[in-house]
Amino acid sequence: MDERLQKIRKRLRLAMNGTISASMREKGNVYKLNFGVPIPELRLIAKEYEPNAELAEMMWQEDTRELKILATLLYPHDSMEESTVTRWITEIPYPEISEQMAFNLLRYLPNEEAILGWCLTHPTKGTYIRQTGLLMLGHWCRKAGMITIEWLEPWLALAKTTFDSGTIYERQAALFALRSAGQGRPKVANHILESLSSYKDSNEPSSREIYDALKFEFDYSME
Repeated sequence: MDERLQKIRKRLRLAMNGTISASMREKGNVYKLNFGVPIPELRLIAKEYEPNAELAEMMWQEDTRELKILATLLYPHDSMEESTVTRWITEIPYPEISEQMAFNLLRYLPNEEAILGWCLTHPTKGTYIRQTGLLMLGHWCRKAGMITIEWLEPWLALAKTTFDSGTIYERQAALFALRSAGQGRPKVANHILESLSSYKDSNEPSSREIYDALKFEFDYSME
């Protein structure tokens, strides 16, 4: 085994939190190894290493929660090829890894828009592509300048489908994406609310909650 990987494993054992690990296992996040190390601790460990594609790929291939998260922190942003990105996205095992990959890695990629387009056209069931794409969209919108309604339209359609039939994690990602898209953009915000107008007085409490959450967010951001 690579010496760097051995050293990192030792650090993880020392930082192990059995309570967190057991809780994740009970929720269905079953890895070969899960040390239950909190995310802030993993970020501190990652800071001790220079970004390295070879090391990150080795960690990604391990069925260990912490190594997968560290892989997203240590892969060099400017050298990750699109084929590697899409492979990693299709190999995401659980929602937490989707969230960490989107936040730690995907939002920094120079080809981020191309990856967004790939996620939009590959929302395959049984994978975390849809969730990851929507999370990427949310992060991208937060740093983007102008967003046109035409550009957002296919994502809005995907978000609506997700609200109606997605998992709870996908619905949360869709809500994050639309919140980010409409913040500080009155025309976009109004278009989103108009597109979801049927949710306003829906018989489904979850639909009303989505509409109310977006309206509150948009009203607050435009004060």
